[in-house]
Amino acid sequence: MWLELTRSCNLNCIHCYAEATPNEGGSNLPFGDIRKVISELAEAGCSAIQLTGGEPLLTPYLMDIIGLLVEAGFKYIELFSNLTLLTDDQASVLKRYGVRVATSIYASEGAVHDAITRTKGGFEKTVQGVQLLRSYGIPMRIAVIVLPLNAERVEETVTFVREELGVEHVTLGPVLPAGRGREVPPVPPDWWRPKLTSFATLACIRKEDFAVRLHGHSCWYGRLCISPNGDVFPCPFVRNWLIGNVREQSLSTILRSDSLLRAWGLSKDRIEVCRDCEFRYMCFDCRAKAPTLFGKPRDCTYDPYTGIGNGVRWRDQTVAKVDQTPLAVGKTTLHKGGGQACYA
Repeated sequence: MWLELTRSCNLNCIHCYAEATPNEGGSNLPFGDIRKVISELAEAGCSAIQLTGGEPLLTPYLMDIIGLLVEAGFKYIELFSNLTLLTDDQASVLKRYGVRVATSIYASEGAVHDAITRTKGGFEKTVQGVQLLRSYGIPMRIAVIVLPLNAERVEETVTFVREELGVEHVTLGPVLPAGRGREVPPVPPDWWRPKLTSFATLACIRKEDFAVRLHGHSCWYGRLCISPNGDVFPCPFVRNWLIGNVREQSLSTILRSDSLLRAWGLSKDRIEVCRDCEFRYMCFDCRAKAPTLFGKPRDCTYDPYTGIGNGVRWRDQTVAKVDQTPLAVGKTTLHKGGGQACYA
């Protein structure tokens, strides 16, 4: 569950999917609506949520919202923030409530990071925020989004985050073509190609996830995004599939709607080209990477009609099997399976 509290942000990142800016004043989801949404989410059985924006630390009642989530029984609460506004008092509250935190760092030095955020001094403040959270022992993850501006420095950025900042959980990701991200030139395919899934590096998948992918979407099944104006989408990066609005309808009505059920039920069997792929239930799907709601993702190199992907004939070298050994630690972990696609 993603809850976008505001469209305001003190940064102005060149790739922001929400198109947040410092000029989006008064765009917060009202506290009364948030209280109602949290109650309805808890009643529906939701126990995991990410609070995001914009910049959620600009929300004056943020800590009250976190208190409501804890009181409602949410087991996993994550705050996604640029951390430039984080105070010691706020960090103390996050620690007390067991909140996890995520942020983005774009480089190991300020010039590149600040060029991407278009905010001078942002790098130093984000690093200070990370260090403050680390001093409280708050669990963190850091995303390194790869753009043309920082692609050649990604490895040193990851090293900086792990060795200098002491945060082990680091993820790499491309700019998604949403919001201002549509205007950012993609990183050349040659940069990603060695890192793309191939016949030797298919992601292990849990049997439960495989079962979901037979009849539902591999990412947004069972998930919702609520925007600052109350609009509901299946994904923060897919704004052209409007499900409803929590200020106009009850959440229970939205959860029963045909539109949401169609979104959650969007398996690879309904995706162009992918529907003919023998690996479709093993594959993670990101609709934001597709040119249309039902199009094949742009970053997939495999052609099911020839059996070739990334210059390799997969069918000659890949065997799908059930592996009883629990190899997969998490959804994003890739394992070299000796040329075999496996469950875990």
